[in-house]
Amino acid sequence: MIDDTIKLLSLEHLETLIETLDVIHTGDKIECQIQLKRQAMTCPYCGGSDLHIHSYKTKKVIHSVNTRTATQLIIRYRIQRCTHCKRTMSEQFPVTDYRNRISMFTQIKILESLRNHTKTFQAVAEQFNVTAQSVINLFDDHVQPQRLPLCEYLCMDEFYTGKSQKHKYALVMMDFERKQIVEIYDTRQKNTVIDSLYKISLQERSRVKAVIIDMWDSYKGVINSCFPKAIVAVDSFHVIWHMNEAIKSIRIRISHRFKKEVSNLQANDMYYYMLKKFHFFLVVDYDKLASSYKIPKLNTYYTKDNLLHYLLSIDPELEAAYKLKEAYRYFNKTADYDTCEERLDDLIHQFKHSKSYEFKSVYRMLLNWKEEIKNSFIRVNHRRLSNGPIENINSQIKTIMKSANGYKEFERLRRRIFYTLNRDTPIKW
Repeated sequence: MIDDTIKLLSLEHLETLIETLDVIHTGDKIECQIQLKRQAMTCPYCGGSDLHIHSYKTKKVIHSVNTRTATQLIIRYRIQRCTHCKRTMSEQFPVTDYRNRISMFTQIKILESLRNHTKTFQAVAEQFNVTAQSVINLFDDHVQPQRLPLCEYLCMDEFYTGKSQKHKYALVMMDFERKQIVEIYDTRQKNTVIDSLYKISLQERSRVKAVIIDMWDSYKGVINSCFPKAIVAVDSFHVIWHMNEAIKSIRIRISHRFKKEVSNLQANDMYYYMLKKFHFFLVVDYDKLASSYKIPKLNTYYTKDNLLHYLLSIDPELEAAYKLKEAYRYFNKTADYDTCEERLDDLIHQFKHSKSYEFKSVYRMLLNWKEEIKNSFIRVNHRRLSNGPIENINSQIKTIMKSANGYKEFERLRRRIFYTLNRDTPIKW
C-alpha cells in the first residue's frame, strides 16, 4: 500500500528514505505525513561522527502532484547534536532545499507550465495551489536568459509594451533561419539601440549579412551604423499593406459620390452599398475569396467573378487602380532577385503616372525603398527574406501581455518572452 502511495505522489526517489507515510484527506486538501529514516551524518563543523538525536521538527511542503487537490507534505525530521563540539544540525530534505516551502517536483511543473504563452502567473499559481508571488519569485530566481549570438540573417520589428512602460514600443531581433529570438530591447529609439548594439563586438556584428525590417527609417540608420556588412531588406507584406491602404482610400472617395447624403448624387445608393459591403474584394488575394457571395439587398447570389466585375465597372479609375495594384502583387509573387529590377522600374513608372493621387505616396515609397525591396527577393535555404517569422512571434507576445493585462517590469516581460518562445531557454538551478 505504501508503495502505491509513493508512486501516486511521485516520490519514488524517496522510497528508501521514508520510514512511515500516512495520508489524510480533509475536504479539498490532502496531507501526507512523512517520517524519514534516521540519516547517518557527519558533523559539518568538527567532522565528528558521534551524533545523537536532539529534537524533532516538522516542515510543511506544497507538493501539487494532483493539481485538482491541494497536496501538502508534512515531513518530520530530526535535529542531531554532535557530542564532541555540542553543535546541532538538521537532516537533509530530499524533497526541497531547507528554506523552500515548495517541493522540487512542483517547482519543475510550475516552470514547465510557464512555457505556455497563454498562461499567466496567477493562472499557474491557481493550478498548483500556491500564491502568485511564489510563482513570480520562482520564475525570477530560475529564468535568466542571455542574448543569443548574432546570426547572418536578422529580422527586426517592434511591439507595443503599453503605457506602464517608459517606452511604448520595444524592439525584437530574431534569427530568420532558426526562428529564435536573439535579443529584446526596451525601446526602438535609434540612438539607444545603436548604443546597445555597440556593446557587442565588431567581429560579431560583422557576421550579419542582411536585416529584414518594415519601412521605418530609424531601423535603416541602426543597420548602417552597427552592421557594416549587412544589406537591408524590406518585408514585402508592408509594401502590399501600403498599396491596400491606397486602394481603400480610392474606394472610399469614389463610393462617397454615390452616397444619398451627398448633394451632388450621381446615381442611386446601390453602388455605395456594394463598394462598402464588399470592400475586401479590392484588397484580399483573389484566390482566397469564396466562390460566391449573397447580396442581401438584392436577395440573390453573385459569383466572385461577376461581383468583382461589377465593382470595377462602377468607375474606370477604380478599375485602373485595382489592376495596377494586382500587377504589383503578381510581380511580388513571381519575381526573383536577378530579374526583378527592370520589372520594378516599370511598375514605379506606372505608379508615378497613375491618375489616382493616392498612388503618389506609393510611388514615392517604391522609389525611396527600391534597393531594399529588391533585396527582399533574396532567398536563404529556398526561403525568401521576410518578417513573417517575427510577425508570428509578435502575435504570441501580444497574447502574453493581453493575458497578464500588461507587465509593469520590462525585464520580467523580456525574460518571459524568451522563456516561452525560445523553447531551449535553460533553467538556472
